[in-house]
Amino acid sequence: ITVNNNLTSDRAVQVCKDNKWCNPLVIRFTDAGRRVTSWTTGHYWGLRLYVSGQDPGLTFGIRLRYQNLGPRVPIGPNPVLADQQPLSKPKPVKSPSVTKPPSGTPLSPTQLPPAGTENRLLNLVDGAYQALNLTSPDKTQECWLCLVAGPPYYEGVAVLGTYSNHTSAPANCSVASQHKLTLSEVTGQGLCIGAVPKTHQALCNTTQTSSRGSYYLVAPTGTMWACNTGLTPCISTTILNLTTDYCVLVELWPRVTYHSPSYVYGLFEGSNRHKREPVSLTLALLLGGLTMGGIAAGIGTGTTALMATQQFQQLQAAVQDDLREVEK
Repeated sequence: ITVNNNLTSDRAVQVCKDNKWCNPLVIRFTDAGRRVTSWTTGHYWGLRLYVSGQDPGLTFGIRLRYQNLGPRVPIGPNPVLADQQPLSKPKPVKSPSVTKPPSGTPLSPTQLPPAGTENRLLNLVDGAYQALNLTSPDKTQECWLCLVAGPPYYEGVAVLGTYSNHTSAPANCSVASQHKLTLSEVTGQGLCIGAVPKTHQALCNTTQTSSRGSYYLVAPTGTMWACNTGLTPCISTTILNLTTDYCVLVELWPRVTYHSPSYVYGLFEGSNRHKREPVSLTLALLLGGLTMGGIAAGIGTGTTALMATQQFQQLQAAVQDDLREVEK
């Protein structure tokens, strides 16, 4: 941060009128400071004046607030999501039956009921916590992570990355890996490929044309292609060349918001002191760009090894499980 005297501003003249102790300052964040995510929760100091008699003092904090994250652009139509499974309720324990099956009748295996929606959602929140705790343990000492209950369930962060080129379809290019779900919110700037319309070119830092021939373009680990037809880990150039489709390389993050304890307690207590933040701190904002470099490139610690960690893989597995169930 940089700190400068601000005595000449109109507000300083008004606030400091007839106050000899007033020393207004203007504090600005450098580009490097904006990438240090600990500023989003704030740093606090104490100040005491050693004077004759009682020594006056105070505590003060400096906090970085995000107010303009750029446009949030939808990619593709947003199809109606399938009905979710109802919340699973604990079933009463049945006493074992003493009736024996007729001899010669084979026993059919018991099929477990599908897991309730809340089980997947808890896995998403747990995965979000594990990834955040790994990269920014100072943020998880005391906080609330809240999963947004309504659409959009996911948001994408456009990133730059190097995809791999295959002449035959890899295992992760199967039909089962393709998702019908499209993203209604994508931020940042990253790698685009195909016929990107003017309405979406703001998402493109680099735009590549599809190479001629039949190839499969596989997204790097931890990323996916957000296409106007849906999410996919790989693109077929044969299909891309025959259509007007386009894709943006993104990181996919569940809509998990981060809040301080005082803010959440204020909501429960009906307090009016805790106003809503100008921009909610989401997991995409706190961790977005860690895999390849995007709107928050370089933040946190140990970011280059994040993709190989158990915590990041746990979050990715929870995301894939949830996507499969949402689309059923």
